[in-house]
Amino acid sequence: REAAALPRVPATAAKALLLDLENLAFLAGHLPPIALLCAQSTIEFRSYTAARHEHANRATHPVASREKEAVDVAIVWDAATLARDREVLVVTDDLFGRTVASVRPDRCRHATWAGPL
Repeated sequence: REAAALPRVPATAAKALLLDLENLAFLAGHLPPIALLCAQSTIEFRSYTAARHEHANRATHPVASREKEAVDVAIVWDAATLARDREVLVVTDDLFGRTVASVRPDRCRHATWAGPL
């Protein structure tokens, strides 16, 4: 089924939340309230998955590439770009999110579902 449109926050937001739906697919059904909370707090919300993933219709940023780590690279790329002028929280369950956060710890943080925020 098609997901409802998620609220959007202007690209000028001071903070951003990037969510990896491939590793945290159980959150797919909770995206509207997460996106709404982000919009109310002027936090840019992005969710990522491969274009052929079962939750691609719920992602704000489906990745068309068929390469194995393409979604992770898209998240890292966007996190690095966004961290130039805002604080970024990357929520994944893999090494890529932790690595990008280690490069700019003053602007980018990483969280896993099992770990503390």
